[in-house]
Amino acid sequence: MTKLKTGKFKKLYKLLKTPFTPLNWLILGFLVGVEDEYINLSVKQNLDSEIDKFKAEQARLYRERERDLR
Repeated sequence: MTKLKTGKFKKLYKLLKTPFTPLNWLILGFLVGVEDEYINLSVKQNLDSEIDKFKAEQARLYRERERDLR
């Protein structure tokens, strides 16, 4: 069975839910697809941000080390 993973999308599904069951399945399927993309983009953005911070910190430490060796 298809399930939503985040609370945001569960609340959105409850708001969009109708008394017509086939339409609910279409809404749920659409939200599951959008939610997967949302999670992937969110993880990618957070990971890229942390990698950039790590690289900046490594560059700073390298410059300090080079300066101390002179």
